Amino acid sequence: AFSVAMVVCRLTGDLVVARLGGFLPVLGGGLLAAAGMVIAIASPWPALSAAAFALVGVGAANLVPVVFSAAARTPGVPPSIGVAAVTTLGYSGFLIFPPVLGFIAKDWGLSTALAVVALMGLTIAAMAGAVRRQRP
Repeated sequence: AFSVAMVVCRLTGDLVVARLGGFLPVLGGGLLAAAGMVIAIASPWPALSAAAFALVGVGAANLVPVVFSAAARTPGVPPSIGVAAVTTLGYSGFLIFPPVLGFIAKDWGLSTALAVVALMGLTIAAMAGAVRRQRP
């Protein structure tokens, strides 16, 4: 459900971002991802959990393209440096957070680890203002 929602929304995301700008997709994406994780954690039903993970996919689908675009337009920073910095942070997150979440799940349970992911979604939403300041 997550992957299908991610693909569909990524393929249509350019139209959404062109119409709304970067701020609303990042704000809404972070909030949808967080809400989806909370629903998935709380749901006793597998079908609702699958739908919740689809919601996470919808929320996360366009975050990376919008962030890369904003990084390339950061005032005073060459586009190559901005994109390289975002790429470095992204790859670092892919390397660091899975084991961290695994340790959290081992010591405090899977629900707690997934709640950390929901908090990350809220953090993304809180940082959406940084995208708003970026103008082409």
